[in-house]
Amino acid sequence: MASSPNPTDQNFIVVDFHYNGQFAPNPLVYFDPNRASVRDVDFSGFGYEQFMEFLHKLTNSRSKDIYFCLPQESLGLGIHTLVNNGDYKEFLDLAYANDKRMNVYVDHHNEPIFDWIEAEESESENEDLDEDEDSVIQDSYSVDHEEDDATYPFPANKTARDRFLNILCEPIESEDQDDEYVPPQYPVYDERQPWDQMKPIIDYGPPGWMDRETFYESNYREPKMSARKMKAKVSTTFNINVSVGQCRNAKKFALQEIEGSLIEHYGRLWSYGEEIIRSNPGSTVRLDVDIMPDSTTLFSKFYVCFKAVRDGWLEGCRPVIGLDGCFLKGIVRGEVISAVGRDANNHIYPLAWAVVCVENKETWKWFIDLLMDDINGGLGAGITLLSDGHKGLLQAVKERCPEAEHRQCARHILANFNKRFTGQQYIKLFWRAVRASTVEKFRGVMENIKSIDTHAYDYLIDRDPTTWSKAFFQEGRDCDAVENGVSESFNSAIRHARRRPIITMLEEIRLFVMERIYTQRVEGMEWDLLICPTIRKRIEHLKVKQRLWGVTPCGYQKYEVRFTDVAYGVDLIAKKCACRIWQLTGIPCLHGVAAISYLNHDAEAYVSQSYTTEAYLKCYKYSINPLNSSEMWPDVPYHKPLPPKRRRLPGRPSVKRKRDAIERELSGSSRQTVSRRGSIIKCGICKEPGHNKKKCPSNQQSNTSVPSSSRGSGADPSLSGAMKDHHLLHHHLQPNNLLHHHLQPPCQEEGSQLVEVEGGNILNGLSNKH
Repeated sequence: MASSPNPTDQNFIVVDFHYNGQFAPNPLVYFDPNRASVRDVDFSGFGYEQFMEFLHKLTNSRSKDIYFCLPQESLGLGIHTLVNNGDYKEFLDLAYANDKRMNVYVDHHNEPIFDWIEAEESESENEDLDEDEDSVIQDSYSVDHEEDDATYPFPANKTARDRFLNILCEPIESEDQDDEYVPPQYPVYDERQPWDQMKPIIDYGPPGWMDRETFYESNYREPKMSARKMKAKVSTTFNINVSVGQCRNAKKFALQEIEGSLIEHYGRLWSYGEEIIRSNPGSTVRLDVDIMPDSTTLFSKFYVCFKAVRDGWLEGCRPVIGLDGCFLKGIVRGEVISAVGRDANNHIYPLAWAVVCVENKETWKWFIDLLMDDINGGLGAGITLLSDGHKGLLQAVKERCPEAEHRQCARHILANFNKRFTGQQYIKLFWRAVRASTVEKFRGVMENIKSIDTHAYDYLIDRDPTTWSKAFFQEGRDCDAVENGVSESFNSAIRHARRRPIITMLEEIRLFVMERIYTQRVEGMEWDLLICPTIRKRIEHLKVKQRLWGVTPCGYQKYEVRFTDVAYGVDLIAKKCACRIWQLTGIPCLHGVAAISYLNHDAEAYVSQSYTTEAYLKCYKYSINPLNSSEMWPDVPYHKPLPPKRRRLPGRPSVKRKRDAIERELSGSSRQTVSRRGSIIKCGICKEPGHNKKKCPSNQQSNTSVPSSSRGSGADPSLSGAMKDHHLLHHHLQPNNLLHHHLQPPCQEEGSQLVEVEGGNILNGLSNKH
């Protein structure tokens, strides 16, 4: 415990306690607290538990969220948590090192303080960025390594000034804020206002805490918020008490407002499509509706492909398309399915997109038919499609594009493979099989997998290796991608737009693609290069690695490239290598670069025309024409579609996204368990191995014996354990006869015969014996 009070003791520190207040963000402050300054307690003699007991007695509360900060520092920069003995030791060390004084803050409302601090830091970082927009786009759009979690400069809130498009949109904070001080928004009334100037607000509409700026937007973000959670949030935010019934009525009012706005949004889809065709002639816009038996028209699907984007893909992009879908996150339910290509710099090139109610085989067939018509793909000859393992998509590609090369994303196959066969050894061997560029290499890796586990070998063979291994990819496509990273990157780029209403979302995507086409064209015109920068960077990397390989000429422009016991033949005229990487990518492989360097030639001259700056400028040669505001859209004489009906799946709906096993493992939150497979089971009764206590012979003999209580109740003493099991089964199948089974003892039914078998009694068959 603390020593006797002695203010002159060198171990004494002055602690200012702040409690019964509330934290407020931007900037972080502690508003309206009670203060207590303690000078005569030796806190160095305390432990963490003793300090917390002292604090609880002082503040008359038992809050666990305690923070401390030096007096000369701001809360946003110097706040620390106080949750264990280590934090308490840091608390004492900082106090002694800084004039023996410390501030302690008690959070009674469990506020997300560090989330607020992180948001403030991100805003300050955005204000201090001094690189121009072109450099940001150049660095962030690279999909050379096919990263799914990259960030993109999406033009957020471009439609904010259009009243109609901004009806149901969440407010997005501007990243360009002034440096001047912004006072915090306090959760209570202004005490500085004179009492005689306070005026009551008389309103016969919804209460003030239900206004559009607060409660309406809260229900938009969380439409599934319960009434009890809403009551707690209103109490914390507005410092008033409301009933559960009031919250339920308020939520009903807000959802009715949202539903009415949704009807208006879906009703103008015809006009939006006509505006796209008017401003961009030659573009493809397709709106499908469902006519219900009561003659109502419901939205079904909406497809968009701009002529400028299509022409740019046909002239400058490779015939490789990624297909994928992603869910909408806002009040509008459905999915966005898209077709994304690759430009000459290996960046994403959005080709077409559509909004559907559900992703299944029929919607994918509908989307692929429209896509093939736009790009004159026919049955898919000469085109490579990449996708995940969605069953409906796989079947749709087989039916609609039987002549196309269909590749599956290796990452999705690995995720399913790792669920059954865990371990780093399986993962490494799988990626070796994926990256094997020749059939011989692939067979060698698969034999290694087979020697470890034949079931793992059979599993991968059943997944059709021709769709996920480079050894079976077709040559001449100038792409050896084994992952659908371009589609994942596009889904990540439009993640903010997916929270908007349907027309607003489509407009945000159009503005994103329109602005990106212009930006990339301006960037490409400034290049003074033969090939694109991403490809050039790859060539430079290969030039460094080729020095370890020896080159031996064996004919005109033909060489044997060797490193230790590995050798490959290279033909510079045909631009081929025995490893097949050059034929798959259109870029000289490591062995090809070694042979080219042997002749002192420039490796960039041997790169395919698909990666040149000329091809890049052809991709972005055309521009999307601008659209007028929503007030100027043309009227159409069609029935306005209503929002689609919500699909109610069986079972209780899940709130959180189901994370994959690999995601849980990478995040470190996976639960490590030990399998009982291979362990010897011992009985808990007889201690013998080979069975448990439920199947113990001694336990079964005791079960077959009839207790005295059953004789008094009128049960048949000769009733065996198997007949009891049969009676239990009959009881489960006919729950309505529960009273009958309890009042009357079970009797053996006519025609049933009990047969003793090893491991227990079963009902084997029927017989005419009684």
